[in-house]
Amino acid sequence: MASALIEEKVEHLFAKAIKELDIDLLHRLIKPIGEYDAQDEKLEIIHLSKEAYIEWIVNKRRKIEDIDYYFDQCLLCSIGNTVVIFNDGYFPHKVKENAGQSKAGLMLNVTDGQIDTIKF
Repeated sequence: MASALIEEKVEHLFAKAIKELDIDLLHRLIKPIGEYDAQDEKLEIIHLSKEAYIEWIVNKRRKIEDIDYYFDQCLLCSIGNTVVIFNDGYFPHKVKENAGQSKAGLMLNVTDGQIDTIKF
């Protein structure tokens, strides 16, 4: 039970850190080794290191004025994992025109109190 509370708190802190551009908090929440998805300039999904991911998400966040978020659960790749949805699914992921979907969230996996996976 305590583990579930810790994981929920980490996910909420992650969303808050992005909203408030709290880079130090992002560094504390994300494990040094993990799987962190981002997008390149061609909108292809790429896997980044922790440092590169933080730089990518912070740069994306700085380009928008305001951000809101809510939480859902993953129904595809990791059923039950928390998904944080920013700006109704339009941040930070941009959907390719032929992708068959219009928005996305960030699926988070928390292990030992830190995030080790962030996927679209």
